[in-house]
Amino acid sequence: MKGILYISKANTEFTEKALTELCIQSAAKNEEFDITGFLCFFGNTFLQYIEGFDEVITLMDNIRADTRHRILYETEPEYVGRRNFSSWSMKYVKDSELSKVRLENCVEQNLHFVNKNYFDKDRCNMYLWQQARTISLLQDLRG
Repeated sequence: MKGILYISKANTEFTEKALTELCIQSAAKNEEFDITGFLCFFGNTFLQYIEGFDEVITLMDNIRADTRHRILYETEPEYVGRRNFSSWSMKYVKDSELSKVRLENCVEQNLHFVNKNYFDKDRCNMYLWQQARTISLLQDLRG
């Protein structure tokens, strides 16, 4: 099983309704291909994680081709021994949920590295993977 994380900037404005619809459509498609993950959006920035088998490579190709955003940073597909998000075919993680895991500052720090084009790729990857594992804790939080 493989996992991929990416950060991208929106090229168009996304309303809360549009994001919810995007995730509903993505969840239906992902379920068909046994892909799970999450999507975060704050400001005009996306953080998305997808996991699954070889289909995640095809999905990532489609995500790269989507003109509604541009990829700022993407991890290489990484082997994951088990699913981190087995109950989320595509969970839209809202700002209020992110605050539960105190994650936004870490993501902003990664964006600083990307935007400045001055970062250590291994360190950035490490932070992104840590964030994905932290977001997985939201599956167990109530309220």
